[in-house]
Amino acid sequence: MEGALPGMSSLLSGLGPGEVRSVLDLGPASGPSLRVYSGFARWVRFANLPGRMGSGEGRDRMLGPLPSSPGPPYDLILAWNALDDLVPELQSQVVQRIVEVSAPSARLHALFDASGRRTASPMRFSLLDPGRMLLEPVGPPRPRGPQLLPGGVESILEPFHVLRGFSLKTGFREYLAVRRSK
Repeated sequence: MEGALPGMSSLLSGLGPGEVRSVLDLGPASGPSLRVYSGFARWVRFANLPGRMGSGEGRDRMLGPLPSSPGPPYDLILAWNALDDLVPELQSQVVQRIVEVSAPSARLHALFDASGRRTASPMRFSLLDPGRMLLEPVGPPRPRGPQLLPGGVESILEPFHVLRGFSLKTGFREYLAVRRSK
């Protein structure tokens, strides 16, 4: 299924040459996404974070794939729905690790399930162009955790400041945030 990403389109269309040097995509490697990123970034890294995890499943398994950039710190991080699939203690640990590997003014893009469904299939996301994504189910439906309201998402993303949110026809809510300098 394809869907619009108005926030991503807005974020990427507003970038000038040289503003983004490195990108960290928390999803699996995707040829279409790489083509989009290579139009503005010198370094691109895919982390392929594991799916839904509970608190007893090990911080190292989750945070191990979040590498530092081989070049400058990450200017743009695409979390997709990786944070949505974690228990709260792991959400904050992943955001803290993102802070450690990101530039002081890094931008973050994240999706959270806003469909209200009790079950959902795990999804793979690929950028087709700056304003369109491809969503592909990659497994059978599984139980979902409680849906987060916008205030809860803002809390999870601290110290990133949410600039804008968009409700998508695909049942997700898209958030754009920027890291606050200390």
